[in-house]
Amino acid sequence: MSNITGGNFSQYLANSEKLLFKRFTAYYVIVIIEASIGIAGNGLFLLSLVKIKNANSNMYVLMSSLAVADFISSIRFGTEVIRDLLIKNYQVQYELCRYQFLISVACLNVNALHLVLMSVDRYISVATPVR
Repeated sequence: MSNITGGNFSQYLANSEKLLFKRFTAYYVIVIIEASIGIAGNGLFLLSLVKIKNANSNMYVLMSSLAVADFISSIRFGTEVIRDLLIKNYQVQYELCRYQFLISVACLNVNALHLVLMSVDRYISVATPVR
């Protein structure tokens, strides 16, 4: 390790990239499967909400907008991992990096807000039942 100069450094760098790729292969597989399940599940949920004729309550509105936010989040993370897997040494411009971070944080915050609103709606339904 102490003798990493000249030609040995490029060989060390190539070996470390192979080791790093082997370490993160499970991560790539898990995230791609998770994104695929998220896209398919939320897409089917939104399709089923379109087919329901009397989906007019607050809960259906909250669940549909939660599914849309989760759908966007799944697409964003899935495509980023696939891009990282296919393109080695991909460098993102600063503005694009900030935009990706904004989308990530916005989707996560929207998901948390939806869960809070759904719990408040359920609490109000239980606390003040219809007479």
